[in-house]
Amino acid sequence: MDTEHLTPAAWLFNLLTPGILMVVLTPTFLLTTLFNPRLLLNFQFDKLQSKSFALWWSTIGSCLSNDVPQGLQPILDEHCRGKVLDIGPGSGFQLKRFKTAFEAGKIDEIYAVEPGTEMHDQLKGEAIKVFGGKAPRMYQILSCGAQPDALIPYMDKHGLLQNNEAEGLFDTIVCIRALCGIPDPRETANLFYRLLKPGGKIIFFEHVGNSGDRRRSGSRIAYLFQKVYMMLGYQFLASGCDLTRDTAGNLRTAAAADHGWDKVRVVDRNPEGCIPEVWGYMQKKSKRVA
Repeated sequence: MDTEHLTPAAWLFNLLTPGILMVVLTPTFLLTTLFNPRLLLNFQFDKLQSKSFALWWSTIGSCLSNDVPQGLQPILDEHCRGKVLDIGPGSGFQLKRFKTAFEAGKIDEIYAVEPGTEMHDQLKGEAIKVFGGKAPRMYQILSCGAQPDALIPYMDKHGLLQNNEAEGLFDTIVCIRALCGIPDPRETANLFYRLLKPGGKIIFFEHVGNSGDRRRSGSRIAYLFQKVYMMLGYQFLASGCDLTRDTAGNLRTAAAADHGWDKVRVVDRNPEGCIPEVWGYMQKKSKRVA
């Protein structure tokens, strides 16, 4: 496993970043509540969270979309192909990363799982920028979450489960800063594995929990800061975003029934930080192992 580290100054800023985000997200949530009092009176906090996050993301998401590892784009260019499941594209600021594979004729169609309907108009606009006149046909938005109890019923209702789910439906699944907020992360990882066709790949770039273990380049201080931020309400303000997930571990475990993935490349980015990240890809075996 490769590792990318922070400088001391960058580590300090990374340590404080969730707190800075909370300072920004708090007035955004209050403003959203002020303009949507009926949601508050009806105790629809999930919708308030979604609207607040959509407002915040529409202003800051474009800048954050540029902060990705240099090695991620070559992976997308090379391995993104066929029928693609795009998890949590938000306002669509990352759609530009499909452009090279699309222009090379590698991508047939993309299904975008985005429950935040407030962002759909902007997402459609970004799809047109990247895919042009082909966007309405090849980029379809699924208005549901990616967890099993949301995605499978939605796909079934809209006729997207045409063949046996056990045989796989997608050649590629792409997750860029999306899995942190999905309910039931382990079950969702298992679902993604089932949805991949034999030989298919899941490509990801996600922030994860700090291990707190110096032997794994973790930091006890950053680990404790993550816990404090979560206790202070970071997850609520950030529309379900969990700072402490073991996404790489969940994805690895998803292939246990087949004795692991065929190929795995995982890079630890800033493992000593308060927002450590993992990126890379995992490839499913071409044949099931008995």
